[in-house]
Amino acid sequence: MTLKELLDGIDARTIPLEILEAPEYCNYSTYKAAGWTLVVFDDCHSWDYIEVAESPAGERWEYEIHKPDFELCDEEKLIHWYRPAHTEDWGYTS
Repeated sequence: MTLKELLDGIDARTIPLEILEAPEYCNYSTYKAAGWTLVVFDDCHSWDYIEVAESPAGERWEYEIHKPDFELCDEEKLIHWYRPAHTEDWGYTS
């Protein structure tokens, strides 16, 4: 499964998302889904971006704040620009 397929499945609610560490003010939260680990940065109780995405096989992508978009691989673009369809599934109330 690709990162895009994982995020699409989470958005469609066909892939369950487990909250391991709940969102906390200006901190990181951790999730598991289909063997993947996702770490999200919370910016003042709001979804900001995926900090880390790690596949079950150990492939890992991290948020690169100072890298121009044209230098990012597809997975890095996803973690930069992805916004969940249902933030409440990720533990966010707003």
